[in-house]
Amino acid sequence: MPLDLAGLNDNQRRAVLWGDGPMLVLAGPGSGKTRVLSMRVARLVEEDPDASVLALTFTNKAADEMRERVDELLGRRAHRAHLCTFHAYATEVLRQHGSHVGVRPDFQLLPIEEDRLALLEPIARELEGRGEALPMDRHQLLRLLEHLFRESYDGGPTLPGPVASPSWLPSVFERYCAALLARNRQDFGSLLHFASRLLREKPGVARVLRIGWSHVCVDEFQDTNRAQYELLRLLVPSPSANLFVVGD
Repeated sequence: MPLDLAGLNDNQRRAVLWGDGPMLVLAGPGSGKTRVLSMRVARLVEEDPDASVLALTFTNKAADEMRERVDELLGRRAHRAHLCTFHAYATEVLRQHGSHVGVRPDFQLLPIEEDRLALLEPIARELEGRGEALPMDRHQLLRLLEHLFRESYDGGPTLPGPVASPSWLPSVFERYCAALLARNRQDFGSLLHFASRLLREKPGVARVLRIGWSHVCVDEFQDTNRAQYELLRLLVPSPSANLFVVGD
């Protein structure tokens, strides 16, 4: 049964019915962008038996709401549409293929700050023992690491941002990532870091992941940070790819 598009205006209808190729939908808050994206996902799955759609958003609540909308539009479970957060997608990728970059498939997440601080403290003490002047406030040090993860820092000598960063920060970052791998742990920032590293360093894995999705959609695109954008660019590298994004 065709989707009912009667409630859409002309621009919304054009977006839902958009064919192949990239599309950017810009509209203000409350204008129905997520509804348009959900209807587009449902239309692709309904009309094309070969379509497989990955739709990415930023919170579990938003992903659940989008999934409910698509299922309601189709009247059934949309098995060829995967609607999830960037972090959930990175988690799935690493559990399946992360061994190529040292990530074991049974890794555990560290969502609690105290657990991450406990991992960071021995690293800070070791560098301080070598004469480095790290922040006494370890929470501040953790914020610096979180910033590097958000900015898609690759561990090299050039740090992101216009302000000069302390010379010891790359060493802290490298040791923190190594400690995560050694203890079979990940935090939210490192999920995107290692997933991007996997796609960048292992082109065979990247090809397999790209083949899995005929269309990729992103909700609330204006909220994408550099790490999420980098992962998206690695997943959808072609300028003519079927990438559909909506944002303010």
